[in-house]
Amino acid sequence: MTKKEALSFIKEMYEEVLTKFNIEKVETYFSPEYQQVTDGEVSTLDEFKKHLSTLKGLTKQLEIPAFHDVLFEEETQQGCFRYTVHVELANGDRGFIDVMALFTLLDGKIIRCDELTRAHEKHETFEQLGHIS
Repeated sequence: MTKKEALSFIKEMYEEVLTKFNIEKVETYFSPEYQQVTDGEVSTLDEFKKHLSTLKGLTKQLEIPAFHDVLFEEETQQGCFRYTVHVELANGDRGFIDVMALFTLLDGKIIRCDELTRAHEKHETFEQLGHIS
């Protein structure tokens, strides 16, 4: 993918999978061999889907208004995205989580994501939201 195609692909994935929780669309964007490492926690594709289901139950809304920084290397098909997730939990609590995600693409799908998260607030759920299952 070119940088422009990759940016569009990742934006679309976040919209469909993370903010709309369309779990049935996961395979559109992610390889069956997908591996995710978030804050040191390793997940397979099935574990990632379970994570999304848990997020759907815990949250009322997730929003990513914009990417603060985007770097993409066409030769290696790796992209780094820095952004802030605006979260509203099902109980009404609101907060922000900073995320830095390094994606690796292969054959037009995401095969790996290495991700670090940091909650703005001292709140147990926000602190665990990036890797909760």
